[in-house]
Amino acid sequence: MKTNRFICSLMAIAMMLMTAACSTDDPVIPDDPGKTPETPEDPGDDVPEPEGPVFTDGLYIDEDGSVFVQRDNGVDRVNGLLDAIESCADQTVTTSETGTEIPCNNTFILERGGQYYCEGKWVIKNNVSIKAAEGDGNMPSIQIMADATGNINADMIRIEANVAFEGIYFLGKDAMTGANQQRMLRIDGENCRVTLDHCFADYTKNFFIYIQNTGSKIFLKNSTFRNMSYNASSNGRLVDTRESGADTVLIHNCLVYNNLGHIVRFNGNKVNYLEWTNNTFYNVGTKPEISQPAKAVIENNIFANVGWRNAAAAIGIDNETQLFERDSVFWNIELVEEGTDISDVKITIRNNNIYNTPEMVQLYEKYPDTAIEPTLLSEGAEYLVAQGKMTYSDNIDEVLEYDNPAPIHYDFIDLYMSDTSAPDETYVGHEWVVDEDGVVGVIPGQVYTFGYPSSFRSATASTTGGPIGASL
Repeated sequence: MKTNRFICSLMAIAMMLMTAACSTDDPVIPDDPGKTPETPEDPGDDVPEPEGPVFTDGLYIDEDGSVFVQRDNGVDRVNGLLDAIESCADQTVTTSETGTEIPCNNTFILERGGQYYCEGKWVIKNNVSIKAAEGDGNMPSIQIMADATGNINADMIRIEANVAFEGIYFLGKDAMTGANQQRMLRIDGENCRVTLDHCFADYTKNFFIYIQNTGSKIFLKNSTFRNMSYNASSNGRLVDTRESGADTVLIHNCLVYNNLGHIVRFNGNKVNYLEWTNNTFYNVGTKPEISQPAKAVIENNIFANVGWRNAAAAIGIDNETQLFERDSVFWNIELVEEGTDISDVKITIRNNNIYNTPEMVQLYEKYPDTAIEPTLLSEGAEYLVAQGKMTYSDNIDEVLEYDNPAPIHYDFIDLYMSDTSAPDETYVGHEWVVDEDGVVGVIPGQVYTFGYPSSFRSATASTTGGPIGASL
C-alpha cells in the first residue's frame, strides 16, 4: 500500500511539473547566469526555535519517559502509533535531549491536528495512555485506512490490556475509500480497563466498543459519540456487552446523539455496575435496556427522542397468544429467569428529563397502527420497584430548546415508521448522518452544542439542584 501511495505521489508531482511547463503566463527572466549569488546574511539569534519536539525516526522521547509520536502522512508513514507502542511500551528508552536510558512510562503523546492511520490489524497488548499534546488546536485523529488490497479491518483497534485515551478524535471513515468502519474498539483481554476522557467518536457501523471477554471496566467521560448506524434496521451501538457482560460501564457528562442502536446492549448478559450520569442522549433510536439487573445509577440525564426504532414496531400480534398488543415500554429492565435472586439488586433512575419533540410526537400520531410513544416501565422494572429494589422518582418531561443542536432528519424516521422492514435502498436520498460543515472532522468551538436557557425547569432539576444533561 505504501508503494502504491508513493507512486501516486510521484505521478502527482510529475503532473504539476508538466502543468508549469505548459503555462501560458509571461516567462520569468532569470538573473544573469554569470552573476555571483549573494551570500545570505547570518540569521543570528532571530531565527525562531522549531515548535514542538524534533522527531527522530518518528519519535521524541521526553526526559520523563513519555513518547511523542510524529503524525502519519499516509504515504511512507502509516501505523506510527502502533509501531511506537510496540517498540517502546514497557521497554528501556533513550531520551532525545540527553541520551539517558530510562524506563518508558507508557504515555504516548500525539500531535495536535495530526492524523494517525490504522492500516491492517491493530492489537494493543500493553497498559498505555494515549493522549493529545498540550495546547490549542484540533484533536489528533485516529482513523482507519484500507490496506493494499482495499480491505478494511473489521476492528479498528483491538485491546488486550488497560488503555486510556484523552483528547482523541476517533474517525471511523476510511481515509482511502470513505467507507465506514464496522467496529472501532474491540476488547479481547480479560479484566481490561478502557477509559475515554474528552474524546470525540464519529462514524461507525456496528458499535464503538465491543466486549469479548469478562471483567471489562469501561469509563466514558466528557466525550461525544455520534453517527453510529449500519442501516435503518440494526446496529449503531455505543457499548455492546452481549458476548461477555462487563464489570462496569460508566458514562458521565457525555453527548450521545444521532445513533441508531443501544446505548448499552446487554442481550441477557450482566453488568455488575452501570452508571449514566449527567449525559445528553439525543435522537438515539433504541430505548434503554438492562438485563440481569445488579447495581445501576441513572440520573440527571436528558433522553430526547430516544427509543423510536422500538416504538415503530411496538404494536402487533403476540406470536403465542395471537392477541393484539401495544408495547409502550421505555425502560426495558428484564429479569432473565423467573426466581432470579435480587437480594443484591439496587437500581436508581431519578431526576432525568425524558421527552419527545413535537415533531416526533406528530410521527407517533401519524402511524397509530404501528407506533406508540414509549413512556412506561417494563414488568421487570415494576416488580423491582414493588420489592424495594428500584427507585424511580423525580423524572420529568420537558421539551428543551438548545443553543446549537444537531439537526434531526425526521424524513428518515418517518420513512422507517412507515415500513420497519423496508430494504436499505429505500433510504437512498434520506440522509441520516449529521455534520457541522460537510467536511469530515471537527474543529474545536465549531461543533453542535446542547446548552439551554436557565429558565427551563431542567436547569435546576438535578439531584443537586443544578442542570440536567451534559455540560460540554
